[in-house]
Amino acid sequence: MTARIRRKYKKAMKPFARKKPRGLAILGNGAGVVKVPGEKNKHYATDPASGSVFVVHNLKTPARAGMYVEIGEDDLSPGITQVLGIHLYEEAEYGVGPNVGEHGANHLRGGSDPSYIDLKQIINLLAFPGTGLTVKIYGGYAINCSGSTLVHSLGGVVDLTSYIPSSGHRKYILISLNASGVLTVTDGTEVDSVDLAIIDAPDIPDTYAPICFVRLRYGQTTISDAYADPDIIDLRYTMRAIGTIHHHVTHEDGGSDEISVAALSGKLADLQNAGWIQDFAVSTTDPADNQVLTYDSGSSKYVPETVDHDAQKIKGVPVTAPNAGNDQQALIYDNASVTFKYGASGGGSGGGDLYWYVDGALAPATGLDKRFVAPYAMTITNVIINVKTTGSANTTTIDININGVSIFAVPPTIAWDDAGGIVEILATTVDIAEGDVITMDIDAVATDAADLTVCVVVSNASVVDTVPSLRVIMRNNFR
Repeated sequence: MTARIRRKYKKAMKPFARKKPRGLAILGNGAGVVKVPGEKNKHYATDPASGSVFVVHNLKTPARAGMYVEIGEDDLSPGITQVLGIHLYEEAEYGVGPNVGEHGANHLRGGSDPSYIDLKQIINLLAFPGTGLTVKIYGGYAINCSGSTLVHSLGGVVDLTSYIPSSGHRKYILISLNASGVLTVTDGTEVDSVDLAIIDAPDIPDTYAPICFVRLRYGQTTISDAYADPDIIDLRYTMRAIGTIHHHVTHEDGGSDEISVAALSGKLADLQNAGWIQDFAVSTTDPADNQVLTYDSGSSKYVPETVDHDAQKIKGVPVTAPNAGNDQQALIYDNASVTFKYGASGGGSGGGDLYWYVDGALAPATGLDKRFVAPYAMTITNVIINVKTTGSANTTTIDININGVSIFAVPPTIAWDDAGGIVEILATTVDIAEGDVITMDIDAVATDAADLTVCVVVSNASVVDTVPSLRVIMRNNFR
C-alpha cells in the first residue's frame, strides 16, 4: 500500500476511531425495578454520583437490580446508549453474594418480579384438554371426600362426546376417582345456557376423590382450558381442604382419633379438668347429691352448693317462712305486701276464704276458673262481690253453687251505676259438707263491665269469725 492510499484510509476511518463516551451506572431505579414497563430490552439505570434515573438498552447483562454496569456506545450501534457490560471492581461478586439475594427477593410475593405457580404446573392428577372432546388425566394419588381413604389412579383419557347436552342447554359433569381409583364420570343436570351455575354441578360422593368439573354446551367440539373462562374447574386441592375439615372431627370427643390432654399446667389444665363457663372456671370440688353450681365471687369460680328451696320465691314473689301454726294452711297472695302468706285453715280473717278473680273484661261463664272441694265441714257466713268497672248499662249477676245448686234464692247483682261496685249478701249461713264442690257462675254482665273479685267467707267449728273478712277483701281486691 502506497503512502498516498494509507493517508486516504486513515482519513476515512478517523470518524470511527474517536473514543465513544462511557460511564458507570447502577441497574434499576433505586426501588428494585429494572425493566421499563411495555418496553423490550430497555432497563432503568441510576447515576451513582447524582442519583438521577435514566433509560438504557440492555442486551448484555441480566436484569439485576443494584448491579454496577458500564454504559455508553459501541462500534456496532453508534448513537445508542446501552449497557456494555458488568463493571468489575474489587470484592464485587455477581454469581453469588448480596446482589443475588436482592434479586431473589424480587421473585417473592410482593416483589417487583414475583414468580407465579399455577395448578396446571402441578402434574399429579392434572386434567387438561385432549383431542376433540377428550380430557387427559395424569396419574397420581388423592384423598376421597370423607378424608378416610387414599386412592391411586394410573391416569387416562376420558371421552365426553356422549355427554354433550341437547340444544340450548349446558351442564357440568364430574370427573373423579372411585374407591378403587378408577376414573369415573358423573353426569350433571342440563339447564338453559344462561342459567348454568356451579351449584348445578353434580354432588360428589363421599367415597370418591374429585379431580375436576367440566362444563359442556350444545354444539361443543373441543374442551377449552384457556385462562379466561375455562371449561375445566380443578378440584384437586379444593377437596384436600374439605378433607381436612372432615378429618378434624375425628379428633373431637368420641371421634375415632380422639386427642387426650393430661398433666398440663395453666389454663389448658383448667379447661380439661374443670371446664369453663363464660370464661369462668368451674371448681374441681366434687359436688354432693342435688347440689347446683353457683358463682362465687371470692374465688371467681362456679362452685357446687346446696340451695335452700324452702322459703324462696314464686315467679319472683317472696314466700313468708312457715311456722308450726301454719299446718294445713294454703298460700294466699297479699297484694299490699306483694308476698305469698299462709291463710287460716278454717277461713275468717286468717285468709282461708274462697276467692275468684277475673282481670279484664267480663263475660257470662259457668263454673268459672276453679272448683273448690271442701276438705271438711264448714259454713258460708258471707259473700262479698266487687266489680271494679261496673259498666255503662244493665247489671252484673254472680251466683255461688254447692254441688251445682245455687246458695241464693235470688243471685246478687251489681248495677252499672253502683258507685262502690260492692255487694255483701247472705241473710243466713249455709252449711258445706266435707267433699262438697263449690263453684262460681257469672250469669249476666253489664255493658263494658270488667275486673271482678268474689270472696266466699267460710268458717268451721275450730275457727269462729265474728267479723267477716272485709278487711281482707279491701286489702286484696281494690286495685
